[in-house]
Amino acid sequence: MVAHELRTPLTAVGGWAAALRNERLDPGQRAHALHAIERNVALQARIIEDIVDLARIAHGTLSLRLGAVDLHDVVVAAVEATTTVADARGVSLDLEATSTCPRLWADAARLRQAVDNLVVNAIKHSPPGGAVRVRLEATAGEAWIEVSDEGCGIAPELLPHVFERYRQGEGARSGLGLGLAIVREVVQLHHGRVDASSPGVGRGARFTIVLPAGAAAAARHR
Repeated sequence: MVAHELRTPLTAVGGWAAALRNERLDPGQRAHALHAIERNVALQARIIEDIVDLARIAHGTLSLRLGAVDLHDVVVAAVEATTTVADARGVSLDLEATSTCPRLWADAARLRQAVDNLVVNAIKHSPPGGAVRVRLEATAGEAWIEVSDEGCGIAPELLPHVFERYRQGEGARSGLGLGLAIVREVVQLHHGRVDASSPGVGRGARFTIVLPAGAAAAARHR
């Protein structure tokens, strides 16, 4: 299963590289081929990074670099970074974020990774023309990030297992599941929780990260 996921982007890179040897490609076709190669290299890098992080988690060596974090900036950066992925799939990406979120005592890079993974997961399982919505809301002691899509949904029997490592669904939500497993571990390291919900197959899904904020966040990391 891991070998298959690693081989898929490599096969795509090889195919597009071979196409570039064709001198009859026009500039537009060459640009398309180069973009496809870049996209698949980025996908390969993400898969490798996820595997390395899961190894760190398994050995208890995944650590946090804590500091004062503006969660609004983290979420905006994650959405901006995944815009090209959404564009390539023909999926719209909408952000609704409060700008008055209290600061968190957290690892900004790891939280960004968690949000990235949720957004990419939603895009991956959305049909062309679909929409992914990201919301950030907060109170004085808690902040939550919600990522929802209109995609293939999650079967009821799979919902309790979506955050398990290497878990695969049949048809809906297929794949390694590395990204969601990492989301759960990163959120739990921040003393938060992440939940998944779906009305059923073909009816989209919603993932929600809940984190302690303000004084509550600082107290939990003492």
